[in-house]
Amino acid sequence: MEGKSTCFDIPQCAGCSQHILDKFILKVLDRHWHSKCLKCADCQTPLADKCFSRAGSVYCKDDFFKSVSYFFCLSDEIIYLFIVNPGFL
Repeated sequence: MEGKSTCFDIPQCAGCSQHILDKFILKVLDRHWHSKCLKCADCQTPLADKCFSRAGSVYCKDDFFKSVSYFFCLSDEIIYLFIVNPGFL
């Protein structure tokens, strides 16, 4: 096998920085994760089914929507939806 490379890149987990040798690899936000390492940035709940992201961080549904406030404004029969992220005010 001279001249041929048998090496391949083993992805590193964005959560623990270890190589991922598991059967399943999660890819979220263009980063690889062990299934046990993908957790909400706020409450640390494991995220097995769904996750939400903002500014490079991953959140569970509750924490994602907890940090975003909504309010409505009615003007001339048009309803405006404003989304305010308190962390950016």
